[in-house]
Amino acid sequence: MSRKILAYFDSENDAESAKATLQTLKVCHVIVDKLPDTDEKVSYIPFTPTGQSQGAIGTIGLKNHNSEENEGQVTHLLEAQVEEEDFEKAMQYLMDNNGYEIEG
Repeated sequence: MSRKILAYFDSENDAESAKATLQTLKVCHVIVDKLPDTDEKVSYIPFTPTGQSQGAIGTIGLKNHNSEENEGQVTHLLEAQVEEEDFEKAMQYLMDNNGYEIEG
């Protein structure tokens, strides 16, 4: 059984690096795409080790998409299907490559 993962990155380089790392696992349908400009404000938090609650990490490293200051903001999305047995490793790889997830 596979699980869908979505990760957000500050740059195309970080997203492509994460994609290359994920390719060492049992993954398929790995896509990196630039996020479109939008007026919607979405907050992102860094990936954390599995099992940690959001309350424990607070909003450390909180990022926004399409904020008025573009530097250091989330710009790219990585989407993939990962086999259940490799899910924990995939989450660690996303964390190691500066990946973010949607807050909440």
